[in-house]
Amino acid sequence: MIIIIIISNGLREIIGSTKINKMKILFNSIQCKHCKQIINSRHVHHCISCKCGKVAVDGGLDYLKRSGNMKDVIEASILIDDNGEIINHALKKKTK
Repeated sequence: MIIIIIISNGLREIIGSTKINKMKILFNSIQCKHCKQIINSRHVHHCISCKCGKVAVDGGLDYLKRSGNMKDVIEASILIDDNGEIINHALKKKTK
């Protein structure tokens, strides 16, 4: 199970949480719309902010966590579902 937690504007307030069953994280990353930097969390509790500090990613391959204003985030994570299909959020599609 993957738990996605979204934290808004550095206030540490959880504004959304979604459970996704039978998915595996292959790549946990986002792109900041302001500075255009792509940031990747590589392991659990590996919180990385972009160079302008507006957004952050955390969780590595264990969970997806985003900090900052979600309007400033371009999702770039890649997941694999229980059917072996790769879900590439950057491309907004499933591939085999």
